[in-house]
Amino acid sequence: MEIIKFKTNISNQSDVTNVAPYLEKIEGISNWQVDTETEENVLSVSGKDLNPRP
Repeated sequence: MEIIKFKTNISNQSDVTNVAPYLEKIEGISNWQVDTETEENVLSVSGKDLNPRP
């Protein structure tokens, strides 16, 4: 299982709720979470055969 982390501008629970339907549609993602407590608002995505675009 791979884990990929991204810095985001997702800064509150409302933003998380807005992106959730899109992340849940992506094949290969088994789990995701956003740490809105950090300055970088890190999105962590785990799954199989993930291929982030540069």
